[in-house]
Amino acid sequence: MRTLLRLVLRLFPDDTNGILREDMEETFMDGYRRSPSPFRYAWRELWGLLRNGTAERVGDRSSRSPGDGILSTLRDDLRLAFRKLSRSVGFTSAAVLTLALGIGATVAMFSILQAALLRSLPYPDSQELALGRATFDGRMNMVSSFPDYLSHKEGSEAFEVMAAVFTPLRYTLTGQDTPVRVSGHWVTGNFFDALGVEPAMGRTFLPEEGEPAGADVVVISYGLWQRWFGGDPGAVGKTLDVAGMRRTVVGVMPADFRFMYDIDFWAPVRMGMFDTEGRRSHSWVVVGRLRDGVTLEAAQAQMDVISAQLEEAYPESHDGKGMRFVPLGEGLAENYRPGLLLLMGATTLLLLIACGNVAGLLAAKATARKVELSVRSALGASRMVLLRQLLVESL
Repeated sequence: MRTLLRLVLRLFPDDTNGILREDMEETFMDGYRRSPSPFRYAWRELWGLLRNGTAERVGDRSSRSPGDGILSTLRDDLRLAFRKLSRSVGFTSAAVLTLALGIGATVAMFSILQAALLRSLPYPDSQELALGRATFDGRMNMVSSFPDYLSHKEGSEAFEVMAAVFTPLRYTLTGQDTPVRVSGHWVTGNFFDALGVEPAMGRTFLPEEGEPAGADVVVISYGLWQRWFGGDPGAVGKTLDVAGMRRTVVGVMPADFRFMYDIDFWAPVRMGMFDTEGRRSHSWVVVGRLRDGVTLEAAQAQMDVISAQLEEAYPESHDGKGMRFVPLGEGLAENYRPGLLLLMGATTLLLLIACGNVAGLLAAKATARKVELSVRSALGASRMVLLRQLLVESL
């Protein structure tokens, strides 16, 4: 506490506190030790010094007059700084513009980095979600085969839900005056359960809708609901004609829902559709939700056992093949993480260059003010006073 008091006293010119400094320190420390609330006493006395100055003893507030403290001095410094900067329009504009460009670029890039890499995923308990990826002799692939997904899903107890998503496809949506190109994901019926997201309207898929004889249904995005149905609350139950396939809308997802891509609709996949039978065909993204209390390392150990069993059962297609699970956020951002970090480093360097340029401008201006600073020093201004004024102008 004594050190803190000394730092506060250093803010004042020597001629106002040099004689009383030692006495003030002792008075302060004595009051601090005797006070029933030491921290409250210290805060009150230090604030009094900053506000009223050091002309009176610590502990004797009866004769202090406001206006002599460092806060009042700071107001004077700010007023002088604004007055001098307003007289140097060219210098001030160049410094502000240089810093604005550097800070603006850095903040914009950090906003992108934060949204892509740092912000948590918009799913409930997103830390429990993992992305499954096929591996070939240790090299990871973004997608896996559907039969491998089924084998790992059925053989694992570590995941509460495990779903698969087919790579997005483009279709033509008809039924109105102008056909519209839309994108769609074919997913397993438990896809929305794995992510833990509820629809804004209607429902998601029922288990039987993924069976060969299941009803032809579809869940649409909030954007498609607005564009195609005009935000009609009665859209649930209406039909969509997608590439000649007539499907009933059973749900509308929230406006902020997104998984990997901006998708217009999701439909349940069935065995026999697309690449659902070949173990050599890799077109499916696997996502799973861990059970409570199960770590990703423990789940991966189970996956390794299942992969070894598949390698023994299918030696031709599974030699050196496995499935590796990583946190969902890490897996989704892996492809563009290096580029974003490189851009962030470049923009940070740009900010440092801007700061260096402004520092050069300030140094040049300080050199030009040598006569002014010399005169002020000759009139009695201490080094601390001059340094404080320059720091306020820089700030």
